[in-house]
Amino acid sequence: MSEKAQKSKWSLFTRIVAVTLVIAIVSGLLYQSTEISLSTAGISNKSARLAAMQLLKNDPYANASRLERMSIFARNLLLGERTYEDYDAAVQIAVAQAHYDEAVALNEKALAAYEGDDLGAAALTLRMGYLYAMLEQYQKALEWLDLGIAVLPLAEAVLTRAQVKLNLNDTEGALMDVNACLEAAGDRVELLPDLINVIEAAGQYERAADFWSRLISAGGGADYLLHRAYCYCQMGSMAEAEEDVKRYAEAGGTETGQANAMLGMGFMRAGSYASAEGYYIRALESGYGQPESLYFYVTLCAYLSGNFERACEYGQRLISLTEGGSSVQSAEIGVENATGMLEVTFRPMDYGTLCRMTGASFTRLGEYIRGAQVLTMALKQNPKDVYAAYLRGSCLLASGDYQNAAADFDACIAAGEQAENSRYSRGLCRIQSGDTPGAAEDFEWLALNSRDPELAADAAEMLREMDAAAREAMDQGET
Repeated sequence: MSEKAQKSKWSLFTRIVAVTLVIAIVSGLLYQSTEISLSTAGISNKSARLAAMQLLKNDPYANASRLERMSIFARNLLLGERTYEDYDAAVQIAVAQAHYDEAVALNEKALAAYEGDDLGAAALTLRMGYLYAMLEQYQKALEWLDLGIAVLPLAEAVLTRAQVKLNLNDTEGALMDVNACLEAAGDRVELLPDLINVIEAAGQYERAADFWSRLISAGGGADYLLHRAYCYCQMGSMAEAEEDVKRYAEAGGTETGQANAMLGMGFMRAGSYASAEGYYIRALESGYGQPESLYFYVTLCAYLSGNFERACEYGQRLISLTEGGSSVQSAEIGVENATGMLEVTFRPMDYGTLCRMTGASFTRLGEYIRGAQVLTMALKQNPKDVYAAYLRGSCLLASGDYQNAAADFDACIAAGEQAENSRYSRGLCRIQSGDTPGAAEDFEWLALNSRDPELAADAAEMLREMDAAAREAMDQGET
């Protein structure tokens, strides 16, 4: 799951463009001379198709059975010279069926055939930008939107361009468009949620939270509390986020699983792993989202908070669900950012990493045999996982399998990772296996070369103990 996905919203970008395309249908914004429509894919296929039929002044009952064939008809239009009205009607049908690539070609024909005023041409130009945006061809979308907005600066068009700029990593440009849109929108409150979402996506969480607060104070719905809680989570204001989620539930909000998962991520980024673990478990119990991802987050937070029993419990559950591989999203905890929150990187979960973390938890609990078994699963997935090899070697050493433990430590030393700890542990294996010269060689190397003063001191102590034991054995032999 990416971090924004935690909010479980319908794609912000798709929603903005869909609302923009449908605005003419909803508000009746049709140019009298041309009957140009900014029709859309809409909220659902059904509503979009009905809207298209209304704009074409067709009887919806008589044409319902023909509608599925309209797209073929639209493609046929491209083969001959038709009127602007023909092409415009065909664009509406293509859009209603989400055939955006086809709609682009038809809209180009409509533009070429159009003989109306500049405003009508600008509306067609904007529609081209919306269509390219729906195709995720953002550079082309930006070019068409720029042309259209220069003549017809509709608030919806500027809002769409802001999201397009975000997708092109132009955060500054997106925020400039948001500011312009806020001025142009006036009292059109229905645009505010999408505008605030762009502000959120640009990382201005404090400003976004302030806007959500205004909507909440104006009597906005419970969902706005959930949106503001998300901003608070990003800001690290977890007490405020918890309070908003509580108010959201009291107001009848139904997405409590989503809310708990969001708090889990917030607390995880704040470094409060025990709290994060609890909220992720609540999200699991509510049946929210993809359980495998939530199992991973519980396992990770439990491990980081030192709750190894729970890490083992949920790690084993996830291993049984995803054995052999998985598309589950996992999280990697990084360093603190400028706000004091921990950076979290999302990526597909590696089954071997899950097994390593679970095996490490068993090791911390002293369940060495079970730990070695799970770590073997990790090494089957990634034979070059040196840390898993070191952990398995430690489990095998603790359980008395000195030969196989030494083999794991050999691999770590050869790889140059965990090398000094592995050399010390190999020395212990060699002592237990009766290879005193080999053990002395390992400890002597560490005593002279280790970059860890404590480890060097321990190795030197082992050498003294071995020397004392050898002298005692000699004395006993002489007597």
